[in-house]
Amino acid sequence: MPISAEERNRRKAARPALKAIATMLVDAIRIAIADVGLDGSKLQASIEAEVSKGDTVTAYMIEYGQWVISGRRKFVKKVPIAALLQWIQDKGITPREINGKTISTNQLAFAIQNGIFKNGIKGRDFITPAVNDDFVALAEQMVLDALVDEVDQVLITA
Repeated sequence: MPISAEERNRRKAARPALKAIATMLVDAIRIAIADVGLDGSKLQASIEAEVSKGDTVTAYMIEYGQWVISGRRKFVKKVPIAALLQWIQDKGITPREINGKTISTNQLAFAIQNGIFKNGIKGRDFITPAVNDDFVALAEQMVLDALVDEVDQVLITA
């Protein structure tokens, strides 16, 4: 169903405010990620937001962000060894000597896998603190101000 000219003008007027909100959202989420100890991570760098057709602001992140937020329960499917090996490599972790023997990187990954399986991982929700009531109120005010400015322009030109 086609939208009316009035609706199109309203959306056009709100678009700069929505783009500013998208930028604020990215900044807020990145700060919240730093607050949970992941400053400088791939997750933090992956945060993006866009304004879609209409009036929706959507944020995106790499897939493993969902696991950071929700954590991992005990005794559920094991983390893939390949993912752990990549993580060990990315972090530059080298196995150390235990009881006079140096374990291999594969043994270290297996030990981490079993530790996660037995103990789980506590989630670190960074979305809720980023998109709190203050953020929502500010975003609403920005959109309202943009719409009021548009109404003022219409009244001035009329």
